[in-house]
Amino acid sequence: MVTLNLAAIGLSAVACTAIGFAYYSPFVLGKPWMKEMGLDKKKMAKMKKEKNMAAIYGLTFIAAIVTAIVMSGFVEFFRATKWAGTMGAVPEGALVGFLAWLGFAATTGFTDALFGDKGIKLFFLNTGHQALCFIATGIIVTVIA
Repeated sequence: MVTLNLAAIGLSAVACTAIGFAYYSPFVLGKPWMKEMGLDKKKMAKMKKEKNMAAIYGLTFIAAIVTAIVMSGFVEFFRATKWAGTMGAVPEGALVGFLAWLGFAATTGFTDALFGDKGIKLFFLNTGHQALCFIATGIIVTVIA
C-alpha cells in the first residue's frame, strides 16, 4: 500500500504548473515551441478563443496530480526515502523522477515523434518540459515523504 502525502502531491502539481508556465513562456522556450508547432501569435489567439483554456489547464493540473500519486508509489517502491541517508533526499528523488521520465514519458514521446510529422526539435521541447516536471515531482514527494 502506497502512503500518499497530500501536501507533496499538491505541491508537485503546483510546481509542474509553474514549470509549464515558465517553460512555455515567450521568454524561455515558448517561441521555439510555437515555431515547431506551426503556430504564430494570430493562431495562438484564435486557439485561445476557440478552446476552453480553463478546462485545459484544469485537466493538466489533474494530470500532474496523477503523476505525483504514481511517483509516490515509485519513490516508495524504490525506497528512495531510505536511500536519503546515503545520498540525500533531493538527488534520490531527482533520480527516481528522471528514471520515470526516461522509461515512460521520453520513450512514449520519442515513438510519437518517429511516427508523427512534428520533428525531433518538438520532441526535445516537449519532453524537456516533462523531464523537469518528473524530476521536480520526484524530489518533492521524496523530500516530503
